[in-house]
Amino acid sequence: MTRTFTVNDIKITGMCCGCAACLAICPKQAIEMGVDSYGYSVPMLNETVCVECGLCMTCCPMRAAACGYDDLGIVG
Repeated sequence: MTRTFTVNDIKITGMCCGCAACLAICPKQAIEMGVDSYGYSVPMLNETVCVECGLCMTCCPMRAAACGYDDLGIVG
């Protein structure tokens, strides 16, 4: 089974731009915006609610830079 990328992958790389597009598109409201240790707005994923549908990654403007184009084929 192939793993679906989520906003946690973007947050881990430090590439999140804080646009909150992932928050707006999540059908399960599994994402909230929080503040990281540097004071930047970042997504906070509730993994118990997340169904790994991949919608958050389809709308993320930073997904290609954070995950690489080769990996995008498994999103969604």
